[in-house]
Amino acid sequence: MTELLSLKEALDLYQTQYSQVDKLWSYFSTFTLAVLGFTIGSEKATKSMKEVSTIVCGYLVFCAGNFSALFLGQQQLNDFANIAMTAAISQGYKLDSLKPSSLFSIGFFYWCVVTAVCIGVIFIASKRQQAAGKS
Repeated sequence: MTELLSLKEALDLYQTQYSQVDKLWSYFSTFTLAVLGFTIGSEKATKSMKEVSTIVCGYLVFCAGNFSALFLGQQQLNDFANIAMTAAISQGYKLDSLKPSSLFSIGFFYWCVVTAVCIGVIFIASKRQQAAGKS
């Protein structure tokens, strides 16, 4: 009974950490969509490169903090997955599907999205400024 309880506890730890990491992804996606929505929806936001620089810098500061928390959370998730798999194996169970994404793939995807958003904001601003200059 003690071994079964330790497997259950290990899976509970994993599930709790998974939920925490999922919340960090939700914050990131919400903030990213807000930045894009604000940039696309408000011509005042892209009136000059000063506004654009402020938006991009603010977004990058948020992303740096969010990624720091996300990276640590994902690291803990990987550790808890290993604990759960070890507990399962010791009891004769196989948890092949319990494989969280690697830290490299998480980081690569995250910063590719951040880069695309920053380029998009700058592109939208430059197109609007060019169109305003031609008017």
